[in-house]
Amino acid sequence: MSEHRLLVVEDDEAIGSSLQRALVNSGYDVTWVTSVADARSVVDEPDLVLLDAGLPDGDGVDLARALAARWPAVPVIMLTARAEETDVVI
Repeated sequence: MSEHRLLVVEDDEAIGSSLQRALVNSGYDVTWVTSVADARSVVDEPDLVLLDAGLPDGDGVDLARALAARWPAVPVIMLTARAEETDVVI
């Protein structure tokens, strides 16, 4: 098992499965979830979170804040198709 645990939060099947496959093939231990609720239920602290900004059951930015409060040392990389300047800055 890899020493590097990643949490991928992505509701799009094609994107999520591609990310998971590529990361696993690169030697990472990947937990892939598709919703805010599933992300909040993850018990083990990951080393990195890849987080979709638009999720079906909540806002990715709000989830990022919640995860940062829970795991302050874990970096979060937001994945988004949003193009508005305010969305990109947030």
